[in-house]
Order: sequence, then structure tokens, then C-alpha cells
Amino acid sequence: MSPQCGGKALNQYQIEEQQFTGNRDKYEDPRNSCLNEVLERRTGIPLTLSIVYMEVARRAGLQVDGINFPGHFLVRCPQTHGSHQLVIDPFHSGALLSEHNCRLLLQKHVGSEVAFSRSLLAPATRNQILVRMLLNLKRIYVHMRSFPQARVITELLLALTPSALSELRDRGLLAYQLNDVTSALRDLQAYLKLSSMSEADKDAKAEHQQIWEHVKTLRRRVAALN
Repeated sequence: MSPQCGGKALNQYQIEEQQFTGNRDKYEDPRNSCLNEVLERRTGIPLTLSIVYMEVARRAGLQVDGINFPGHFLVRCPQTHGSHQLVIDPFHSGALLSEHNCRLLLQKHVGSEVAFSRSLLAPATRNQILVRMLLNLKRIYVHMRSFPQARVITELLLALTPSALSELRDRGLLAYQLNDVTSALRDLQAYLKLSSMSEADKDAKAEHQQIWEHVKTLRRRVAALN
């Protein structure tokens, strides 16, 4: 089966028959990032709808890869002899995207921050997909000020990417918000020690100084308990 035919068949099943649709009205609902909820409610965000799409394809004997596209996860049917790669957007009713459409999508979500290249349409690894899902959840929980849940997600992110200093920092900041002095001090001190500073990077320098202030506050709290 050609990518074009396969994509149309998958669209008919997932979009028309099963009625999976993008949750535009409540995009930030954390349930959109939980596959059990997505399957039950038939709605989600680009990433989770794409995961369902890939799994349906796998069970049908078709290869569909995820695309870790900036700002909006997509899927693709790999190129076969005589056929063009088919890029599909499960969030927008299985729309078939040309390269021009992908350029417009990139501009919409990230502006000029990222220049378009075909490498952005490369297949995503399982690790990349898991990390992106967890980052979505963490961002939502932080926005909701649900710090215990955000901290759990950060622990999972560190298990997947142990060298991610940003996650070490965030775990420390979440512990700080939760008044877990010991854990916050451990993580934030480790972050300051491991992070490299550039004098030319004003934003990094400001962040470093802010975290150092948190560390000094935490040390005073520990001293007051002794």
C-alpha cells in the first residue's frame, strides 16, 4: 500500500469512524497528555493523537513515524520507491501537509526562532516522544501551580535524561516551592556546580544569580534549625 493510500485509510478509521479530534477548546487540560484519557474521550493534543495514529498504523501493518516538529507534533509515512513522503497532522483532522504547509506551521508556532530544514521532518525516537510528552505535562502542572505533580514528572524526565541540567534545576526549584529544604538545596547547589557560565550570556548570568539567592536562603533556613 502506498503512503497516500495508507494515510487516507488511517484517516478514515481514526478521524471519521473513531472520531478522534484535536481538543482546541481545552488544549491545556492535562488529560490531553494522558493516553488513557485520550482514548476514552477521543480528543487530545497533537502529540497524543499522533501516538494513537502510529499505534493504529502499527496494528494495521503500516509504518508511520512520529515527527518531533517544533511546536506541533506530526506523523509521516516513510518514502517508498516512486512516492513522496507523506506528512500528516492528526490534530487537524489528518490533514496532509506539503513542505510549504510545514513551513507555515513552523512560522505559526515558533516564528523566526527556528529556520525550516528537512531535518525537522526526521523520524522521532521513542525517547524523544516520551520526553516531549512529559515536558508538556510538566509545563501544564507548573502553570496550574500543581507543584507535587510537576515534581513527579521532573523525576521521570531525569530518569530519561540524567544529564539534563535544566531538569535538575527545575526539580530543585519545585522542591523550593514545596518547602523541601534538603532536596532543594541538594539540587540547586549541584546545578550551580555543574552548569557552565558565560560572561556574555546575560540571561544565564541572571538566572545563575537568582538560583544562588535561593541557595543562600535555603542555607539560612538550615542554619536556623541547628
